[in-house]
Amino acid sequence: MRGIPGSRTEWAAFRFIVDPATAGQRWVTGAQAGTQKYVDGVQATQKDPTARAIAAQASLLANFSQSVTSGRWQRNLAAVGAAGWKAAVAAKAANYGTGVSASEQKYVAAVGPLFQFMGAEQAKIAGMPSGSLAASIARATTWMTDLHNYKLSR
Repeated sequence: MRGIPGSRTEWAAFRFIVDPATAGQRWVTGAQAGTQKYVDGVQATQKDPTARAIAAQASLLANFSQSVTSGRWQRNLAAVGAAGWKAAVAAKAANYGTGVSASEQKYVAAVGPLFQFMGAEQAKIAGMPSGSLAASIARATTWMTDLHNYKLSR
């Protein structure tokens, strides 16, 4: 220690830092090995992450606004660019089909009421006058307005 005769000062050295490629490989290996632990943890939690996200809405807006106004959001998007985005999509392409398959029942539950609404809407529009531009505009306007109102009611 400094000030004590015969002692010497040593600074902590980072002796176990690996190169970035090794760190990346270890990250992937760890994530693959931890997949089931992740699923188990999600299933075991007593906290509601959606309720917590809703409660943090003000923080979401403030943090996003700060990211945009500081330029960080733009810098990070520009750093990836279209080529980086396309490469990431290609690398993760298999996830798309897997995610869609896993969400099939959720999709069916979501589109069921929409399809019922659309069927009734089509019958309504079929009963409207046709044969002129004004009638076509009225039918199109009805379709768009009613779909918009349906969306707002959900």
